[in-house]
Amino acid sequence: MLALRAGAWTRLGGGGGSSDERLLFDRPAVLSGPSLVGPDAPVSSDARVMVSSGAGGTLDTRGEIEPPDGGRWISYWVIQVNAEVASVEALGRSRTVPWHGHVLVVWCGDPPVSVLARSARGETLAELRTV
Repeated sequence: MLALRAGAWTRLGGGGGSSDERLLFDRPAVLSGPSLVGPDAPVSSDARVMVSSGAGGTLDTRGEIEPPDGGRWISYWVIQVNAEVASVEALGRSRTVPWHGHVLVVWCGDPPVSVLARSARGETLAELRTV
């Protein structure tokens, strides 16, 4: 994970993992269902349209060993959507979905209440919610 500090990107850390070898292929018409499961995993209203395929976070101490405020926790979800989704709305912002269908949602503090998948006409196709 990276943070922008004084105009320069600083590596904070984070983990790694494997990914699907088809990561940058065109989006499918229908997703095969959630790959992220567990008590803290967001739940989709339609896993054929939108799922969270990854999540993580790291502590940003802003370069201090013991920051007075304890630092800030930066979290993310990797969202995957099908070919019908034109944009994803989260945290009051809308993002156009790239051809491969993967969108990164990043935040500090509490997670987003929901992420909406929208069609090109603006219709809500699915919702990803925290549990």
